[in-house]
Amino acid sequence: MDANAAASAADAKSKAGRKPKVSGTRSVTTLSEEALARKRAADRASQRTLRQRTRERIEGLEARIKELEGDTINDPEYEALEEKNLELEKELERLKEVQAKLDAGGSSAKPTSPDSIELPLQLETPKTPKIKTITATHGPITPKPPTIHPIPPLLVRQPSSRIWELPPALRSSTGPIENILFGMVQDQRSLFREGIPGTELAGPRIPCLNALVMPGSSRSVHNVARVISELLNRITYRTWMEKLGAFVIMYPVYQWLIMQSYETYSNLPSWLLPRLAQRTRPHPVWITGLGFPRLREVIVENQERYDTEDFQFLFVESLNVNWPHGIEAALTWTDGDVFISKQFWDHTRNFENWSMNEPFQSRYPELSNSCKFTQHPETGASSSGSTIPIQI
Repeated sequence: MDANAAASAADAKSKAGRKPKVSGTRSVTTLSEEALARKRAADRASQRTLRQRTRERIEGLEARIKELEGDTINDPEYEALEEKNLELEKELERLKEVQAKLDAGGSSAKPTSPDSIELPLQLETPKTPKIKTITATHGPITPKPPTIHPIPPLLVRQPSSRIWELPPALRSSTGPIENILFGMVQDQRSLFREGIPGTELAGPRIPCLNALVMPGSSRSVHNVARVISELLNRITYRTWMEKLGAFVIMYPVYQWLIMQSYETYSNLPSWLLPRLAQRTRPHPVWITGLGFPRLREVIVENQERYDTEDFQFLFVESLNVNWPHGIEAALTWTDGDVFISKQFWDHTRNFENWSMNEPFQSRYPELSNSCKFTQHPETGASSSGSTIPIQI
């Protein structure tokens, strides 16, 4: 009995030493007037801080929006796009006028059906030595022979309300170069029927140059870049820089011929857009790759004089990209692949940087106002003495 009494007394003493528990959550009803006033003051201060931070964030975002709007308006690229858009709208209006005249003229001017135009069944060897096979350190280049098909509707004039869907009026090919280019366009278009996305048909905007710089490389290259590279490697240019520049010019043109979309059309500088004569008069495909717009127009209108192997040979031999740096400045390497440097890309897409040397100047002096003749530094005049400004 005494032991039980002692245990009960010890347990009571232990409980008496503990602090009483507060049941439930903290409530303002349990706060004193002074504590309640402090809490309300703290809540008001917290709300003021939150409102201030929100206001500052909104003001910062509004200021950033105004800054971006100001940059866009003053951005040279934005201004160039606006100018290009106006040019496209004017070109579309001219095309609509031409289409209206053609429609009013009856059916006598209807273009030939694409199914009735067949490409030659074999490639003919050119008579002039404008093409050579590279057999140096990388071995011979054997380009993939094109698949011969009727010219698809893509390459024949079709009425459309969207200017990027209005193709040049191309006629059937007559030479090996045109056969290769036609074959490339047709092969890529045929992949669309097999379910390949359109964006993959035309290739990337900035292509890999492995096939052009390292013909023997086994690294994968998009087919459009590969075919153009193999073709250019068989042509003798004035220097290798002109060959590289020709690739920069030709690649986006054939991207658009393969996939006539707003994206591929917008990738063309304004001076590479088809002229009205190119859209209305049938002409060979090689003309679309010439960088001088007025010259393209003159050739289309005078094909009996300029659609010759001699003209093509002299054009390639005399083309000058006027690159002031070396090859190393024109290329960039990424993970073992070769690409065009931004500096060379911008240089070649500037119309003012292209000109024609001799012997083109002496052979075709009447074209001095259709393409820029290279000036002699000491005299400021071309070899033909022409000072007529170039018409774009």
